[in-house]
Amino acid sequence: MSVDVVRQSGNTYQGLAHVTYKGTRHDIPVDVTADGGNVLWKTPPGSFLFIAQDELKEKLEKIH
Repeated sequence: MSVDVVRQSGNTYQGLAHVTYKGTRHDIPVDVTADGGNVLWKTPPGSFLFIAQDELKEKLEKIH
C-alpha cells in the first residue's frame, strides 16, 4: 500500500512498508538505497512469511 522511509545517511534510508494481505495490515521493515536513477530495496529474511503461513493454514483447514 505505502512505504514510509527516513534518510539514514547519504543515499540510504530505513522505513516500513505497509502491506495489506487478505484484509490484514502488516508493517514490514525495509532498507532502501537510491542513487537518483535506481532504487534498491530489501527486507529482512522471513518478512513475508505471513503469506506462506496463511496459505498453509488454509490448506490444512480444507483437509480437516
